[in-house]
Amino acid sequence: MAIIYLHNPAHNGDVLFSCEIVKVFIRSNPNVQFKIVPSCSSILFRDVVSDKVSICEHPILWNINHNTTLHSTMIETDIKPICNLPDTLLSYEIIDNIGRLYINTWQLLILHSHCMDLRCKPSQIAQMLQFIKDKYKIKLEFNCNDYRELIPQLPDITIDTTRIFTRSLEGNIFFYNLDGFSGQDAHRYSSSFNNNVIKHLLVTNPNKRVIVVNKTDISHPNLVTLSTDVGIEKTICGINLVYYAKIARLCDSVYFKVNGGSLYVLNKENIEDTSTQYYLLYDIDDCDGYSKIITSVYNNRIIIVNDYKKFN
Repeated sequence: MAIIYLHNPAHNGDVLFSCEIVKVFIRSNPNVQFKIVPSCSSILFRDVVSDKVSICEHPILWNINHNTTLHSTMIETDIKPICNLPDTLLSYEIIDNIGRLYINTWQLLILHSHCMDLRCKPSQIAQMLQFIKDKYKIKLEFNCNDYRELIPQLPDITIDTTRIFTRSLEGNIFFYNLDGFSGQDAHRYSSSFNNNVIKHLLVTNPNKRVIVVNKTDISHPNLVTLSTDVGIEKTICGINLVYYAKIARLCDSVYFKVNGGSLYVLNKENIEDTSTQYYLLYDIDDCDGYSKIITSVYNNRIIIVNDYKKFN
Protein backbone atom coordinates (compact mmCIF):
# COMPACT_ATOMS: atom_id res chain seq x y z
CA MET A 1 0.00 0.00 0.00
CA ALA A 2 1.26 3.49 -0.83
CA ILE A 3 1.85 6.25 1.67
CA ILE A 4 -0.87 8.91 1.36
CA TYR A 5 0.05 12.60 1.66
CA LEU A 6 -2.86 14.92 2.47
CA HIS A 7 -1.35 18.33 1.80
CA ASN A 8 -2.79 21.84 1.70
CA PRO A 9 -0.91 24.93 0.40
CA ALA A 10 -3.60 27.43 1.40
CA HIS A 11 -4.21 29.55 4.48
CA ASN A 12 -6.11 29.11 7.77
CA GLY A 13 -9.72 29.03 6.58
CA ASP A 14 -8.95 26.63 3.75
CA VAL A 15 -7.10 24.27 6.09
CA LEU A 16 -10.04 24.53 8.51
CA PHE A 17 -12.65 23.46 5.95
CA SER A 18 -10.50 20.53 4.83
CA CYS A 19 -9.72 19.21 8.31
CA GLU A 20 -12.67 16.84 8.65
CA ILE A 21 -12.07 15.50 5.15
CA VAL A 22 -8.58 14.57 6.34
CA LYS A 23 -9.93 12.96 9.51
CA VAL A 24 -12.57 10.92 7.66
CA PHE A 25 -9.86 9.60 5.33
CA ILE A 26 -7.81 8.52 8.34
CA ARG A 27 -10.73 6.92 10.21
CA SER A 28 -11.87 5.09 7.08
CA ASN A 29 -8.43 3.60 6.35
CA PRO A 30 -6.94 2.52 9.71
CA ASN A 31 -4.22 0.37 8.12
CA VAL A 32 -2.93 3.05 5.73
CA GLN A 33 0.03 5.29 6.50
CA PHE A 34 -0.84 8.99 6.19
CA LYS A 35 1.27 12.11 6.29
CA ILE A 36 -0.67 15.35 6.86
CA VAL A 37 1.12 18.36 5.37
CA PRO A 38 -0.71 21.67 6.02
CA SER A 39 0.91 25.04 5.32
CA CYS A 40 -0.49 26.35 8.63
CA SER A 41 -3.04 25.52 11.37
CA SER A 42 -1.48 22.15 12.10
CA ILE A 43 -3.19 22.26 15.53
CA LEU A 44 -6.38 21.04 13.84
CA PHE A 45 -4.87 17.58 13.32
CA ARG A 46 -3.10 16.96 16.59
CA ASP A 47 -5.84 14.61 17.84
CA VAL A 48 -5.33 12.10 14.98
CA VAL A 49 -1.57 11.57 15.27
CA SER A 50 -0.69 7.89 15.74
CA ASP A 51 1.79 5.24 14.63
CA LYS A 52 0.17 5.45 11.19
CA VAL A 53 -0.45 9.21 11.05
CA SER A 54 2.09 12.01 11.28
CA ILE A 55 2.03 15.77 10.71
CA CYS A 56 4.82 17.17 8.56
CA GLU A 57 5.83 20.77 7.95
CA HIS A 58 4.80 22.06 4.56
CA PRO A 59 7.80 22.88 2.34
CA ILE A 60 6.36 26.32 1.58
CA LEU A 61 5.31 27.92 4.84
CA TRP A 62 2.90 30.72 5.50
CA ASN A 63 3.98 33.08 8.22
CA ILE A 64 1.69 35.15 10.41
CA ASN A 65 2.08 38.17 8.09
CA HIS A 66 0.81 36.24 5.06
CA ASN A 67 4.17 35.92 3.30
CA THR A 68 5.15 32.56 1.85
CA THR A 69 8.71 31.28 2.03
CA LEU A 70 10.48 28.09 1.09
CA HIS A 71 11.24 26.05 4.19
CA SER A 72 14.70 27.09 5.35
CA THR A 73 15.74 23.61 6.54
CA MET A 74 16.42 20.54 4.46
CA ILE A 75 13.21 19.31 2.84
CA GLU A 76 12.75 15.56 3.09
CA THR A 77 12.81 13.74 -0.23
CA ASP A 78 9.21 12.55 -0.01
CA ILE A 79 7.93 16.03 0.96
CA LYS A 80 9.83 17.86 -1.79
CA PRO A 81 7.32 17.07 -4.61
CA ILE A 82 4.65 19.09 -2.76
CA CYS A 83 6.56 22.27 -3.71
CA ASN A 84 5.37 21.74 -7.29
CA LEU A 85 1.79 20.65 -6.52
CA PRO A 86 -0.13 23.77 -5.33
CA ASP A 87 -2.57 23.49 -8.25
CA THR A 88 -2.57 19.71 -8.69
CA LEU A 89 -5.32 17.59 -7.16
CA LEU A 90 -3.59 14.19 -7.48
CA SER A 91 -0.04 13.09 -8.05
CA TYR A 92 1.68 9.74 -7.70
CA GLU A 93 5.40 9.05 -7.48
CA ILE A 94 7.64 6.16 -6.53
CA ILE A 95 10.35 7.44 -4.20
CA ASP A 96 12.81 5.09 -2.48
CA ASN A 97 10.89 2.16 -3.96
CA ILE A 98 7.71 3.21 -2.14
CA GLY A 99 4.54 4.39 -3.89
CA ARG A 100 3.47 7.83 -2.69
CA LEU A 101 0.07 9.36 -3.46
CA TYR A 102 -0.29 13.12 -2.97
CA ILE A 103 -3.84 14.48 -2.50
CA ASN A 104 -4.19 18.26 -2.46
CA THR A 105 -7.04 18.91 -0.04
CA TRP A 106 -7.25 22.58 -1.08
CA GLN A 107 -7.86 21.57 -4.70
CA LEU A 108 -10.38 19.03 -3.42
CA LEU A 109 -12.24 21.78 -1.57
CA ILE A 110 -12.52 24.03 -4.63
CA LEU A 111 -13.36 21.20 -7.04
CA HIS A 112 -16.56 22.41 -8.76
CA SER A 113 -17.66 24.37 -5.67
CA HIS A 114 -16.64 27.08 -3.25
CA CYS A 115 -14.26 25.92 -0.52
CA MET A 116 -16.86 26.55 2.21
CA ASP A 117 -19.55 24.49 0.49
CA LEU A 118 -19.12 20.93 1.72
CA ARG A 119 -22.43 19.59 0.45
CA CYS A 120 -21.12 17.96 -2.72
CA LYS A 121 -17.84 16.64 -1.26
CA PRO A 122 -18.87 13.07 -0.28
CA SER A 123 -19.94 12.26 -3.85
CA GLN A 124 -16.97 14.06 -5.41
CA ILE A 125 -14.52 12.22 -3.17
CA ALA A 126 -16.16 8.90 -4.02
CA GLN A 127 -15.59 9.63 -7.72
CA MET A 128 -11.98 10.64 -7.01
CA LEU A 129 -11.32 7.41 -5.12
CA GLN A 130 -12.68 5.37 -8.01
CA PHE A 131 -10.28 7.21 -10.30
CA ILE A 132 -7.39 6.49 -7.90
CA LYS A 133 -8.31 2.81 -7.80
CA ASP A 134 -8.51 2.57 -11.60
CA LYS A 135 -5.36 4.58 -12.37
CA TYR A 136 -3.01 3.86 -9.47
CA LYS A 137 -4.44 0.53 -8.19
CA ILE A 138 -4.77 2.03 -4.69
CA LYS A 139 -8.01 1.27 -2.85
CA LEU A 140 -9.06 3.88 -0.28
CA GLU A 141 -12.30 4.28 1.64
CA PHE A 142 -14.15 7.48 2.57
CA ASN A 143 -16.99 6.56 4.90
CA CYS A 144 -19.14 9.68 4.81
CA ASN A 145 -22.67 9.89 3.48
CA ASP A 146 -23.72 13.20 5.03
CA TYR A 147 -21.77 16.39 4.40
CA ARG A 148 -22.51 17.51 7.98
CA GLU A 149 -19.83 15.07 9.10
CA LEU A 150 -17.36 17.36 7.28
CA ILE A 151 -18.22 20.50 9.25
CA PRO A 152 -15.01 21.38 11.11
CA GLN A 153 -14.50 20.20 14.67
CA LEU A 154 -11.82 21.90 16.74
CA PRO A 155 -9.39 20.02 18.96
CA ASP A 156 -10.20 19.77 22.64
CA ILE A 157 -8.01 22.51 24.08
CA THR A 158 -8.80 24.18 27.38
CA ILE A 159 -8.26 27.87 27.97
CA ASP A 160 -8.33 29.87 31.20
CA THR A 161 -10.94 32.59 30.70
CA THR A 162 -10.76 34.14 34.17
CA ARG A 163 -8.71 37.08 32.88
CA ILE A 164 -11.27 37.75 30.14
CA PHE A 165 -14.46 37.74 32.19
CA THR A 166 -12.99 39.65 35.14
CA ARG A 167 -16.09 41.49 36.32
CA SER A 168 -19.82 41.10 36.01
CA LEU A 169 -21.51 42.78 33.04
CA GLU A 170 -24.87 42.25 31.36
CA GLY A 171 -23.42 40.27 28.46
CA ASN A 172 -20.48 39.63 26.15
CA ILE A 173 -19.93 40.47 22.48
CA PHE A 174 -17.14 38.97 20.38
CA PHE A 175 -15.71 40.64 17.25
CA TYR A 176 -12.88 39.23 15.15
CA ASN A 177 -11.00 42.43 14.22
CA LEU A 178 -8.14 40.92 12.26
CA ASP A 179 -8.04 41.45 8.50
CA GLY A 180 -7.94 38.44 6.22
CA PHE A 181 -6.04 37.72 3.04
CA SER A 182 -8.73 36.02 0.98
CA GLY A 183 -10.38 37.46 -2.09
CA GLN A 184 -13.66 37.75 -0.20
CA ASP A 185 -12.08 40.01 2.40
CA ALA A 186 -9.74 42.10 0.25
CA HIS A 187 -10.99 45.59 -0.68
CA ARG A 188 -14.35 44.95 0.98
CA TYR A 189 -13.57 46.59 4.31
CA SER A 190 -11.76 49.92 4.76
CA SER A 191 -8.72 50.41 6.99
CA SER A 192 -10.96 52.02 9.62
CA PHE A 193 -13.68 49.34 9.44
CA ASN A 194 -12.61 47.30 12.47
CA ASN A 195 -12.30 50.30 14.78
CA ASN A 196 -15.61 51.71 13.58
CA VAL A 197 -17.37 48.43 14.39
CA ILE A 198 -15.77 48.30 17.85
CA LYS A 199 -16.84 51.87 18.62
CA HIS A 200 -20.37 51.10 17.44
CA LEU A 201 -20.61 47.99 19.62
CA LEU A 202 -19.35 49.86 22.69
CA VAL A 203 -21.79 52.74 22.20
CA THR A 204 -24.86 50.62 21.45
CA ASN A 205 -24.10 48.12 24.24
CA PRO A 206 -22.89 50.28 27.14
CA ASN A 207 -23.36 47.55 29.76
CA LYS A 208 -21.77 44.68 27.83
CA ARG A 209 -18.19 43.50 27.46
CA VAL A 210 -16.77 43.72 23.92
CA ILE A 211 -14.01 41.19 23.21
CA VAL A 212 -11.69 41.65 20.22
CA VAL A 213 -8.63 39.66 19.18
CA ASN A 214 -6.17 42.24 17.85
CA LYS A 215 -4.65 45.31 19.46
CA THR A 216 -6.45 48.60 18.84
CA ASP A 217 -5.93 52.20 19.88
CA ILE A 218 -9.43 52.30 21.37
CA SER A 219 -9.48 52.51 25.17
CA HIS A 220 -12.64 51.62 27.08
CA PRO A 221 -13.28 49.88 30.44
CA ASN A 222 -15.61 47.36 28.76
CA LEU A 223 -13.18 46.47 25.96
CA VAL A 224 -11.00 43.34 26.26
CA THR A 225 -8.26 42.79 23.66
CA LEU A 226 -7.06 39.20 23.62
CA SER A 227 -3.58 39.96 22.25
CA THR A 228 -2.63 42.72 24.68
CA ASP A 229 -4.85 42.05 27.72
CA VAL A 230 -4.64 38.26 27.77
CA GLY A 231 -1.50 37.52 25.74
CA ILE A 232 -3.07 35.42 22.99
CA GLU A 233 -0.86 36.14 19.98
CA LYS A 234 -1.00 34.96 16.37
CA THR A 235 0.71 31.64 15.70
CA ILE A 236 1.47 29.63 12.58
CA CYS A 237 0.05 26.47 14.20
CA GLY A 238 -3.34 28.19 14.64
CA ILE A 239 -3.87 27.58 18.35
CA ASN A 240 -4.87 31.25 18.74
CA LEU A 241 -7.73 30.71 16.28
CA VAL A 242 -8.97 27.76 18.32
CA TYR A 243 -8.86 29.93 21.42
CA TYR A 244 -10.83 32.69 19.67
CA ALA A 245 -13.56 30.27 18.61
CA LYS A 246 -13.86 28.80 22.10
CA ILE A 247 -14.08 32.27 23.68
CA ALA A 248 -16.69 33.31 21.10
CA ARG A 249 -18.83 30.37 22.21
CA LEU A 250 -19.05 31.92 25.68
CA CYS A 251 -20.47 35.17 24.31
CA ASP A 252 -24.05 36.24 23.61
CA SER A 253 -23.24 37.73 20.22
CA VAL A 254 -20.47 37.14 17.67
CA TYR A 255 -19.66 39.46 14.76
CA PHE A 256 -17.44 38.08 12.00
CA LYS A 257 -16.36 38.63 8.41
CA VAL A 258 -15.66 36.24 5.56
CA ASN A 259 -11.98 35.57 6.14
CA GLY A 260 -10.10 32.48 7.21
CA GLY A 261 -9.42 33.28 10.85
CA SER A 262 -12.88 34.56 11.69
CA LEU A 263 -14.53 31.58 10.01
CA TYR A 264 -13.20 29.35 12.79
CA VAL A 265 -16.42 30.28 14.60
CA LEU A 266 -18.21 28.06 12.05
CA ASN A 267 -17.07 24.91 13.80
CA LYS A 268 -19.54 22.19 14.71
CA GLU A 269 -19.71 22.87 18.44
CA ASN A 270 -20.23 26.60 18.00
CA ILE A 271 -22.95 26.46 15.37
CA GLU A 272 -24.91 23.82 17.29
CA ASP A 273 -25.00 26.01 20.40
CA THR A 274 -28.16 28.11 20.12
CA SER A 275 -27.24 30.34 23.07
CA THR A 276 -24.98 32.49 20.87
CA GLN A 277 -26.25 34.67 18.01
CA TYR A 278 -23.92 35.06 15.03
CA TYR A 279 -23.80 38.13 12.80
CA LEU A 280 -22.02 38.03 9.44
CA LEU A 281 -20.79 41.40 8.15
CA TYR A 282 -21.37 40.76 4.45
CA ASP A 283 -23.77 41.25 1.55
CA ILE A 284 -26.95 39.22 1.73
CA ASP A 285 -27.16 39.02 -2.07
CA ASP A 286 -23.47 38.87 -3.03
CA CYS A 287 -22.94 37.62 -6.57
CA ASP A 288 -20.83 34.63 -5.48
CA GLY A 289 -23.36 33.49 -2.93
CA TYR A 290 -21.01 33.32 0.05
CA SER A 291 -23.67 34.50 2.51
CA LYS A 292 -26.10 31.86 1.30
CA ILE A 293 -23.45 29.14 1.53
CA ILE A 294 -22.61 30.08 5.12
CA THR A 295 -26.22 30.20 6.26
CA SER A 296 -27.34 27.10 4.32
CA VAL A 297 -24.39 24.86 5.13
CA TYR A 298 -23.54 25.93 8.67
CA ASN A 299 -26.38 27.67 10.45
CA ASN A 300 -29.47 29.33 9.00
CA ARG A 301 -29.82 31.31 12.23
CA ILE A 302 -26.85 33.48 11.26
CA ILE A 303 -27.98 37.06 10.69
CA ILE A 304 -26.46 38.86 7.70
CA VAL A 305 -25.59 42.49 8.52
CA ASN A 306 -26.17 43.72 4.99
CA ASP A 307 -25.50 47.40 5.76
CA TYR A 308 -21.98 46.69 7.06
CA LYS A 309 -20.51 49.25 4.62
CA LYS A 310 -21.69 52.05 6.89
CA PHE A 311 -18.62 51.21 8.98
CA ASN A 312 -16.21 51.82 6.07
